[in-house]
Amino acid sequence: MAKQKIIPYLMFNGQAEEAMNYYISICGGSINFLTKYGENKEHLPHPISEEELDRVIHAQFTLMGNSLYCSDRAGENQVFEQGNSISLTIECESEEEIERLYVELAKNGKIFMPLQDTFWNAKYAVFADKYGITWQLDYAKDRCQPSGE
Repeated sequence: MAKQKIIPYLMFNGQAEEAMNYYISICGGSINFLTKYGENKEHLPHPISEEELDRVIHAQFTLMGNSLYCSDRAGENQVFEQGNSISLTIECESEEEIERLYVELAKNGKIFMPLQDTFWNAKYAVFADKYGITWQLDYAKDRCQPSGE
């Protein structure tokens, strides 16, 4: 039996394709599947405007070997609301990596906790990027592995 996965699904307000390319340019990865509303308009469950036809209806991309999904909201019943109840966390492998990711991903975003040393022997930061996605970066200086790994 294949191992089940939980895959984050990111929602954007017209910037899904731009955001995927931005994240890939920083973290490495690829867009594996992308389709737009305009390519599927005969199958849409609700009407959308002409301006929204170029938005992403569904995409799958890979960052750092991990799969993510994303799409753009479109149509009157697909109102975009930025939330703060979920974040993406990267467990970094070096101080150099956490510093580089912090500089690049936090650029033009909103810092909630600047990159700093913590009492739990880690470097850590929390911020929203320029697309409103919340990220947590963590570099444990002596990361403990769960037993059996």
